[in-house]
Amino acid sequence: MTHQQKTLREKMAYFELACRDAGLKLTHQRLEIYRELAAAADHPTAEMLYTRLRKGLPTLSLDTVYRTLATLEERNIITRVQTDESQARY
Repeated sequence: MTHQQKTLREKMAYFELACRDAGLKLTHQRLEIYRELAAAADHPTAEMLYTRLRKGLPTLSLDTVYRTLATLEERNIITRVQTDESQARY
């Protein structure tokens, strides 16, 4: 197992625990959105996450990505980074 794989596995374990502690269901879409976010080398926008995920999750909507990110941010599971372009990144 590479260091990167181990780190992602640790991030996913944290996410599962954080969701349970916050009383959030571990839905497939939440898991995949967080996995993509945790694996990203950049700080993607909601639109970037949506574009990256829609091939593997054809039923995923951009609204679901936005709502999921807002929920995770409210529960302090992820952090929003505000940029000069006024575009939220996570």
